[in-house]
Amino acid sequence: MTEFNNKKRKFPIFTIARNIWRREGEKAKERKKTHLKKPPGYRSRATGRIVFWVAFGFMFVVVITNVFAAEPTENNRTQLEKKENEAASQEGVEYAKTFANQYFTWSKSEDENNDWVEERQNRLKPFLAKGLPEDGGLETSGMQWSSSPKKITLAKVEEKGDNKAFITLYVEADFTKKTKIEETIKKDDKEEKKEVEKVESKPFTQYFVVPIAYQSNTFGVYQLPKYTNLNQETSVQLEQKQGLREYTGNVGKMEDFLNTFFTTYAEDNTSKLSFMLEDKTNIQALDGKMKFLSLESTDIKTDKEGNIQTFSTIQLQDQQTGTIFASDYSLVISNKQGRFLVKEINQ
Repeated sequence: MTEFNNKKRKFPIFTIARNIWRREGEKAKERKKTHLKKPPGYRSRATGRIVFWVAFGFMFVVVITNVFAAEPTENNRTQLEKKENEAASQEGVEYAKTFANQYFTWSKSEDENNDWVEERQNRLKPFLAKGLPEDGGLETSGMQWSSSPKKITLAKVEEKGDNKAFITLYVEADFTKKTKIEETIKKDDKEEKKEVEKVESKPFTQYFVVPIAYQSNTFGVYQLPKYTNLNQETSVQLEQKQGLREYTGNVGKMEDFLNTFFTTYAEDNTSKLSFMLEDKTNIQALDGKMKFLSLESTDIKTDKEGNIQTFSTIQLQDQQTGTIFASDYSLVISNKQGRFLVKEINQ
């Protein structure tokens, strides 16, 4: 009886263990099925995540590369900007003018030592590249004339490679020569011959080309100067008025406005002129320094925005000397409820 009861009590323990084992096995099978059978869209989402991280990594590498490459690029850009041809700069032009001034300055002396030649060579030495003739190409032997520059102006700048340029100057100088001649002079009813010194003067005008180079932070003349000739007649055409239509308003009324405006512009102050200007338009009057005489001619047009554009030739007179000048002025004018207001001048 007791043994039977003991077996009966053990039976539920085995049953419980078996049930737990079965349930765990079923759960394991379920997990396995879940792992093998992904829900719809799972693989797409996984692929998307992979693509995203790959793309992100690629972009990260590109950004880092550009960041580190940006500095050399900026340096290169700066270097390119700094590669302006210094020989063709304003400083180069002034250097060429200074050289030309020294070049055309000499005073021929009569002494046998020709000290004037050495003096001129010393003045040219700082300009001329080593190896060039000390006289810069001027033949000094047998020289009869002295030279004094009057005016040197820029005519043309030609770049000739890295930091080299031909600076063409228009040189105006006075060449003078002293000569001794015999003249017959009457004195006490007697004729006497006397040696008299006379000065002969001739103008010198030439286009003078100075080859300038810039090296090691210094300018210099790297070739002998040259002479050239330039066409002094301009090929510039009158400015054409593009995209404008003929003015269809009252021309007489517009001309009256222009006369009033230019009178105020020339003879009054900026404060009074401001009443004829649009808001935020700033035009400085001449403060009475000039007198408006007349409106010689005017061409009146309208633009796409509905503004009136005038192109006028006027006569102004200097108040101090009475000198009369003809000048061209262009205006942009708005018409607001029958009132003309100037928006721009000479743009």
